[in-house]
Amino acid sequence: MQIDQANADKNIAQAKAEERRAMAVASEQEMKAKAQEARAKVIEAEAEVPKAMAEAFRSGNLGIMDYYRMKISKPILQCAKTLPNQRLVVPPTSL
Repeated sequence: MQIDQANADKNIAQAKAEERRAMAVASEQEMKAKAQEARAKVIEAEAEVPKAMAEAFRSGNLGIMDYYRMKISKPILQCAKTLPNQRLVVPPTSL
């Protein structure tokens, strides 16, 4: 009788553990899907940047010197992304 009860308890515990494992797998898949959606949104937003810059040039809201400063600062910002735990000091431009 005690052996049967122990087996029943073991089976219940295994079923609960399997349920938790399945929930963890499902949660992981949901997180991967959300991350993929976020990456897609970033790509969409990045595709709009050249259009917005062209419009700013046409409307006179962006000058050549502004564009030049942006081009200079882009590599600096990319470098900052590769060194997330270090403090970045951006030198002032002489423009």
